[in-house]
Amino acid sequence: MILRSLTLLRFRNHRKLLLAPSLGANELVGPNGAGKTNVLEAIDFLSLGRSWRTSDVEEVVQEGESEAYVRGEVEEDGVLRRIEVSFRDGGRAVLLDGKPLARLSDLRGAFSAVRFTPEDVSLFRGPPSGRRAFLDESLSRLSGDYLLAYGRFRHLLEERNRALKKGKWGPLLETLTERLVAEEERVEDLRDRFLRRLEKAFGKLSEALLGQGRDPKVRLKRFLEPGEGFARRALALHLSQKERDLALGSTQSGPQRDDLLVSLDGREAASYASQGESRALALALRLAPALIPKGAARPVVLLDDVFGELDQERRRRLVALLPRLGQSFITGTTSHVAGARHIHIGTNDSEE
Repeated sequence: MILRSLTLLRFRNHRKLLLAPSLGANELVGPNGAGKTNVLEAIDFLSLGRSWRTSDVEEVVQEGESEAYVRGEVEEDGVLRRIEVSFRDGGRAVLLDGKPLARLSDLRGAFSAVRFTPEDVSLFRGPPSGRRAFLDESLSRLSGDYLLAYGRFRHLLEERNRALKKGKWGPLLETLTERLVAEEERVEDLRDRFLRRLEKAFGKLSEALLGQGRDPKVRLKRFLEPGEGFARRALALHLSQKERDLALGSTQSGPQRDDLLVSLDGREAASYASQGESRALALALRLAPALIPKGAARPVVLLDDVFGELDQERRRRLVALLPRLGQSFITGTTSHVAGARHIHIGTNDSEE
């Protein structure tokens, strides 16, 4: 996938910003506070229609203004499409080729991006919720089936939790539990398929950033292993825990409790990897979904202040890796990539 052009109007601190990026590496260079990360956020809006930085879309509207606008022209296999996102009155509207989308899930497949931010360096040492969020977001970008299955699962989980809070087991909870198990099986099966591909891509990227002779692994610590008889085993597990679920008012087992674990040379990265190794592994994990699709379908790569998180040797390794990743957008206060298109982002309104 290629982002051919980007237009921002009254988005965050950019009153008007027009970009025509190169097909390879694009470095967004400027002082801190100039709005470089805001540009990456806008690009990511074109992919999922939402922000990783805030759930309040009013925050993206420039102070003193009533609306903001992002437009991108994207290309895949020679087909050019237009994605527009407008923000007004606390809501957003998404158009694809001039037609409004009723659901954000309908945007999937038109454009895709993967990103790395400074917060990701604590991915292994942080709570499991952050790693699950990475897993679910990455899978949702790549698989419409997962996006729908996970949405159904979350809806049923919320229904079951509401019923549990009433403190009494009955026909409603029995039905919800049976329906939940069916969606759990689908979610875990799709996660299993994705993890097989993710591990290969993660291994390649880890080797590129850490060097040969290391043994990085990624695995999913599941509430229940997939395979034969999953539905029967999952139902039995939920029924055996119904008294605890009722006491706590929530479902204590399920895909919402899975955890993505990374190891290096046979030891858990969260406990044993050095700071430099942890940063390289976190970057490899974040970028791994970019290597899973083939050909033109590969997502655009967004790297926010990545060189500030790496030592000199790993910076060199990342620069050597960039051509394999396709189109990329990299923010920083100085330039690091020879041959990249250098785009200056100033503290005032910008136009390229």
